[in-house]
Amino acid sequence: MMRGALFLFSALNETDIGWMAHAGSIRRFAAGDALIRAGETIDQLLVLLDGVVRVETAEGRVIALRREGECLGEVSLVDTLPTSSSVIATEPVRALHLPGDRLRTKIATDSGFATRFWHGIAILLANRLREVTSGGAAPPLDDIMLNDVARSGDRFLLLRDYTRSSAV
Repeated sequence: MMRGALFLFSALNETDIGWMAHAGSIRRFAAGDALIRAGETIDQLLVLLDGVVRVETAEGRVIALRREGECLGEVSLVDTLPTSSSVIATEPVRALHLPGDRLRTKIATDSGFATRFWHGIAILLANRLREVTSGGAAPPLDDIMLNDVARSGDRFLLLRDYTRSSAV
């Protein structure tokens, strides 16, 4: 699992993970399928449970690979602009789909979740920005982040277990 995948989960707790598993639905994609197309307006968060995708510009230049645990669509939850890149499955992918309206309802009615969720999204986006501005090199993690990332791996595995054992 890529370490960037762990930042959202570092801010969430086990109850949040259970809610996500219950509130979402499983989407499956074959190799070559587009999860997201550049220029679309989307209102969702996808969490890759299994598989690998490539992120590419509208012109088709590959800019990143994302693996299990990674979140997709988080920027579109923050703003309402069309997507700037496409996401294509490079192998079979299983993803948890969380509709934006369901997330917004949870955020509006659960201030603790809202705080943890937006904190996790901020950490995730800050890490991606640092990677881009450092030429693709992952920034070092301090002791606090190392501890949080270790716990977040367990939370991701819990989410994956919930989605395998439930009727999600």
